[in-house]
Amino acid sequence: MKAPSSWNPISRIAYKFPTAIPKGRTFLSNQVNGAKAPLIKQKDSSTGTHTAQNGAAVAWLPYTLRWPWFLSTFTFTCLLEIAVLVVHSISWQNSGLVVDDGSGILQIGSKFAPTLLATIYVFLASILLDDVKRTEPFARLSSAGGAPADLSVSWTADAWWNALFNSFPSRHKKTNWAMLCATLAFVLGFLIISPLSSSLIVSQTIVSPESTRFLQLNIKPSMPIHANPSSETFYRTISSILQNITTSAWISDQYAVLPFWPASFENAPLGPILFETDQTWTTTTSVFSTELNCEPMQLTNVSDGYQGRYAYLSSQRGCRVFYHYSYDENGAILWSNPKDFPSEFAFYDSTNPLSAPPPCVQYDEYYATAVTSPETIITGEACEILYFMGDSVVTASLINGQSIVKIDEQLYHANRKLISSTIANISTFKDALLSRDWSKHLSASDLISYPDQAKPIIEGPGNLLAALYDFSPDRVLADSTENRRSMRQRIEGRFFGELLQDSFSNNQLHKPDEITGLITTSPRRLVVVPAVAITLEVVLVVILILLLVVFVATRLARRPLSLDADPASTMSIAKLLFDDNATMQSFFNVPTTVEGKLKPTLLTHRYGIEQGKVRLISRESTISSTSSDSAATRTNTQENGEPMDQSGMEKSTVFGIWPLIVLIIMLAIVMVVILTLYIYSQGHKLYQKAFVYTISVSVTGVDLGDANPASIVTTLVAVIIGLWWGSLETNLRRAQPFLALAMGPVNGFKGASISYRSSYLLWASARAARRKHWLLFLVCTGAFLSQILTIAMSSLWSRQPGIVPMNMQIPKSLELRDVPILSKGVWSNSPRGLDRRSKALSSLFGNMKTSWVYGAVVQLSLNGPEPTWSSRGWNFVPVDLAPVNISASIQSSSNSSNSTDSPLTRITLETPAIRGQLDCSEYHFLDNTSFWLNDWTLPEGTELDPDISHGFELGTYMFLNGSTADYPATTLFSSDRRLQCCQNMTNETNSQSSIGYWSPNLKDRQSYYPAISKVWPANFTVKWIRGNSLEATLSSTDDTDVSGDESNRLIWTERPKMTALNCMPIIETANTSVTVDAINGRVIDFQLLSPPEKDRFAWTDDFEAYKNPSPPSTEFDVNMTTSHGILFILGLLGAADLENLIGATTLRSVPGGDSFYDFSRAERLEDQTFNIRDLGLNVDYMTYAMLSLVNNNHSALLDGQILKETAQKTFSTFFQHFANNKISMTTGGYLYQPLGEKLPADIGEPYFQSRPPTNGTDNGGNSTDRMTQVTVSQPMEILSMSVPAAWICISILGYLIITCVLLAVASKNYNRLLLRQVDSIADIAFLIAGSLRLLKLARERSLESLKHDNTVEAKLDWFVTDRGDRRWGIEVVGEDPDLTVPPGPPTREPSEFSMSDERANVREGLSWYDAVMLDIMSVGR
Repeated sequence: MKAPSSWNPISRIAYKFPTAIPKGRTFLSNQVNGAKAPLIKQKDSSTGTHTAQNGAAVAWLPYTLRWPWFLSTFTFTCLLEIAVLVVHSISWQNSGLVVDDGSGILQIGSKFAPTLLATIYVFLASILLDDVKRTEPFARLSSAGGAPADLSVSWTADAWWNALFNSFPSRHKKTNWAMLCATLAFVLGFLIISPLSSSLIVSQTIVSPESTRFLQLNIKPSMPIHANPSSETFYRTISSILQNITTSAWISDQYAVLPFWPASFENAPLGPILFETDQTWTTTTSVFSTELNCEPMQLTNVSDGYQGRYAYLSSQRGCRVFYHYSYDENGAILWSNPKDFPSEFAFYDSTNPLSAPPPCVQYDEYYATAVTSPETIITGEACEILYFMGDSVVTASLINGQSIVKIDEQLYHANRKLISSTIANISTFKDALLSRDWSKHLSASDLISYPDQAKPIIEGPGNLLAALYDFSPDRVLADSTENRRSMRQRIEGRFFGELLQDSFSNNQLHKPDEITGLITTSPRRLVVVPAVAITLEVVLVVILILLLVVFVATRLARRPLSLDADPASTMSIAKLLFDDNATMQSFFNVPTTVEGKLKPTLLTHRYGIEQGKVRLISRESTISSTSSDSAATRTNTQENGEPMDQSGMEKSTVFGIWPLIVLIIMLAIVMVVILTLYIYSQGHKLYQKAFVYTISVSVTGVDLGDANPASIVTTLVAVIIGLWWGSLETNLRRAQPFLALAMGPVNGFKGASISYRSSYLLWASARAARRKHWLLFLVCTGAFLSQILTIAMSSLWSRQPGIVPMNMQIPKSLELRDVPILSKGVWSNSPRGLDRRSKALSSLFGNMKTSWVYGAVVQLSLNGPEPTWSSRGWNFVPVDLAPVNISASIQSSSNSSNSTDSPLTRITLETPAIRGQLDCSEYHFLDNTSFWLNDWTLPEGTELDPDISHGFELGTYMFLNGSTADYPATTLFSSDRRLQCCQNMTNETNSQSSIGYWSPNLKDRQSYYPAISKVWPANFTVKWIRGNSLEATLSSTDDTDVSGDESNRLIWTERPKMTALNCMPIIETANTSVTVDAINGRVIDFQLLSPPEKDRFAWTDDFEAYKNPSPPSTEFDVNMTTSHGILFILGLLGAADLENLIGATTLRSVPGGDSFYDFSRAERLEDQTFNIRDLGLNVDYMTYAMLSLVNNNHSALLDGQILKETAQKTFSTFFQHFANNKISMTTGGYLYQPLGEKLPADIGEPYFQSRPPTNGTDNGGNSTDRMTQVTVSQPMEILSMSVPAAWICISILGYLIITCVLLAVASKNYNRLLLRQVDSIADIAFLIAGSLRLLKLARERSLESLKHDNTVEAKLDWFVTDRGDRRWGIEVVGEDPDLTVPPGPPTREPSEFSMSDERANVREGLSWYDAVMLDIMSVGR
């Protein structure tokens, strides 16, 4: 290509280089008349600028060191410091930044944003350090006296550690504060700021208190409080003690707390659940409690007396009582008030046995347990009951879905005082506790024995105490004194609390008091880790100081550069060197291809900048021009004029192949690790201790939070990859112009006039793409992506609660019952004999601690828990989970970070299930009240309202076929007894009453309870009756009672309303997949795997009798088989009348029956074990549960649809608790049996039946596998991997690997193209030394004009100097023969790779590999 015609000859300086230099002389640019003159510097001391030869100011600075850019960098760093301080302060004051709701925005804000800001800072710091390093040689050249070559023109500091070490002082130089501080600012950025930024904000469960206005229940209007227990009070107390449930969160067995609640609540929360969200209330309120002060009473004497024995007990204070018991009595549990001693108890030293003598007056209660056979053993206590009240700090919190109220016991005991009479009438509380009404609400006599058998005497609250010991005085005595007293204290405390709960409920309408307190929440919030924040704050302050030092140290007044333009390109260096022969000669003599020879050659030279030009100042040892010239000539050529043989010489390595291979391997390993962990995290989860390990930081006992090493390590790995890739990108950016020149003649826009050294990331990519330097484009894009990789890697991990699955097989031990339940009974041929079913039915209610009736009604009315292995009406065959829990505990031991508030271990398995349902239809004949009401003409003189002359009474039966005297029929009560309770008389005002009972449908007159049907399933009736009623003693006029009998009756003043349902029970089974809590078997979720089917084994055996061969007798033992459905229905319908479990109402009609058993014709008001009888309410437990489901809205149950829905819910719930009653993993239960169970072979012969015993397996029964597959979901703290971040990392690493492979392939040819690395000023100066045409252009034209002149092309190759020698360097390609590469390439060594325009000729001498690479590399031209 021809040089432009506008070039002007050199007019000012006679350019004679490279004419031979006379021997023994050294040409210096400042040599005048053979004498050395000092280096001249024209400097403006006020501005720090220098002046070039043409008078232009030489005050150039890189953009990053100019005050606008530097101020931006400094401001950005200040903002980072402020941001960390602000978020740290907000997090510290508010216990976190925001609530972590798991949204993507918060994930970005907590992970992405901090790392992005840190990455930007590291990038800015790297640019700053790069510009400080590349201007350092010019700063040294501008110093007074210049600088040695090794510290100036040949100085390089590529890696940050080189820059750091070169900043320290040595024998030849002082501390370089600018480069030292810039390096430290960069190092602190990528070693501390960037890795820690990913752990600055984490998600944690935080306890956050907030002062709040509370309301407190106001009980002042009802003071002094009187105890007035209702049936519900006894029911709640019994349920709490036996079922261990909470009826109100404010009431416990030890304390009763005056309720309080946030002012934002509309109503006072008095139930078991105070709130649904995870929070804690804390305030100071009143607390009540009871305490027993007891003295033991010892048995002193036993003597025979009238119809029994007398046992004498005495206390230490001399209080003596005696206990009288009959010879056939089976023990006693007596707990009584001295004012109301039972007949068996009396004071010994008193003229009035019921009047306490002086030694006994201080005692409020007496307790005694006696065993009378085979010997008399009695233990007792005389106790004083103390009632306390005091203020204490109380906290109410939600734990595992239950409201828990705790008090500061130490503070309470310090503040408590005896309750004064102005606050409560304590005597009423004592009387209520020790009353005999306990026998009504928990009838031990009906639960433990038959009427004709001896039973223990149980009085007062002793009934509840006895229930805890299965009504056995022997078991009570076997327990320790401390435990017995603890049980009594528990009963008293609970009953006292329930009495106060009645008062609390009655005071809800009063205006509450205002108090202050704290609401503490425990949300999962984004929290700034104090240890990380403090570290970042300190480091950022240090960095700001370092930046200030860099700014001050790089001002031109302190660090002059003497430059008027960016010295990055080849032409800019040429303009610094073109006009001094001696300087150019010093670079001309450097060997061409021997790496490492440059510095030793120039080691004795000293250079400086004079008038904006680089000058050789001095040589400390002279080198003759002849020897230098000959050395250069010998270095470059052989004697025959050909380039000398370079084999065996050390070659340049722009890109070493082994570092690239190591980088590729590292990138591949990181990508494989991330991909593997991603796949594993999606399935098995990362829960091992190595993954969730945290570093706890504390200083002088102050907890500074936990840091997650996983995020720090991954971020550090990404930073290392970014730094490594950045070094590759820096090398390629620096070498790209020379590679372009080496691959062929290119204009200044692509070669000699450009530089990528001050271009970064996407800007460098854009410039490379514009010039079609595609490999550089890929590498620079990779540098940008490596920054994104750092951000993505920092967002890769987060520690959070998770579920870890584990599969295993465990054995099954139970299956659904297909064999009827085997029980014992007595067959009686006597008309007055007990029903054979009575013993089996009584066993359904014996253990009150596990009572399925109490459990069901507690669940429905008091929000009690569902049974284990049961949910939404379905009951699942339980499996022994012990093997699972052992495995789970072993697995969880590898995860020490398991949170205590995490969800419990879950187990999912397939198992059969069973449920009970109702198919109900409403009766439509009820408007005709003649089917169920009896009319009364009220006589004068009754206690009823004299204005009422006519009334109505519920009949004993309700006939179902539209006739008033024909079957089928059902009873109005649960059995055929007359209802006589309960009126609703309040303040002499009669209000409405409600009655509700479930009763069997009787087919004919021979049907009676429990023989209610011969065909199963048998229907029953659900009834709800409401109206105005009064209780009165009247003579009977109907056919149900003996004429003339006077008795208590319930008379309705007007016709009551009734809604009734005819219901058929349905029992269904299905296969299910159920998920349960591994600890307690609580069902979390389930799915039906098959449609529900009717259980064909539920109704097969109706107490079928089998007897051993023996002579007939009046009574004999029989074995009985009963299907679980029949047993459940009979138990359900018979619970409200425990006496009728033996068929009492039927025995009553047998001649002599009344005198023998004295069975009542009316409902037994003394039996309220499974009834609620209160003001205006008389219901069984099923109806009470239904009423609770509609929030005690009595009118709601008159709606047939509501009655049907509540009956269905109630029936299913009672069936759930029946199914889970008395379950054993070895013997089964009512609905479950051991695998393959059969009736025993010695069951006996069928009695009054023709079919053989039912064995399920012989009749197509259940077939159950003995092993089942379970999936254990273990809650653990896991290391969660962000899916988007993972794929971003994998994609970027894949891109970097591909680009690195291309770079590795190209590196071999890059190293061939460049015979030496081009790193320093001297490296470029060497390439242009002897390039006369290029230097001429540098002297005559501006950099900008050369850059955009497409007619001027230059090339890096071998060319002929003016002396005829061949030299490797950069020269303008023109038409001059002496400056043009001769046609036909010379013989080259394999290490030489030259590009020429004659591609076809070059290709002929290449191997296939070189030919392919020629095409690849030529793309960049």
